[in-house]
Amino acid sequence: MLPFLFSCVVNPSSSKQKIYTGKFYVENAKVGSTFNTSIIKQGNGLIIQVSKPFFGNVLNLTIKSNGYIESTSSEDNVFINSSYTPKDYKKIYNWLNNCLDSTKLSNNETAIEPQEYLFIHSESIRLVCSKGKDKISFDITDSKFKINGHVLT
Repeated sequence: MLPFLFSCVVNPSSSKQKIYTGKFYVENAKVGSTFNTSIIKQGNGLIIQVSKPFFGNVLNLTIKSNGYIESTSSEDNVFINSSYTPKDYKKIYNWLNNCLDSTKLSNNETAIEPQEYLFIHSESIRLVCSKGKDKISFDITDSKFKINGHVLT
């Protein structure tokens, strides 16, 4: 009797995930730097992977729809703000999920104000997204840092 080997291969086009790639510029009072970013929308979670050439992945976070946030590395926990509650992270998940669903954003080329914005933690952090022709732009501002960039749609 010959052994039978079976392999399961998931066809990427049939999976329920969407990958957005782009670039972000992060600056604080001391330094600024550009990063490559992938946001993977999968099931009830968003996976955010940030990388830099020659350094590889520098951040890998998952935000779940229930407000649970996790990191694959203990080093990433530096970026998880302990003063934010699961309710805050749930708001962030909903904001980012709505931003990535480009059908929920109107085309910002004719808009005067950004289309989607959110203030977290008594307005200490401001999150804004807007839709362009082939991309979704982000502007995230805190008292200590500023992040702006885009992902392709």
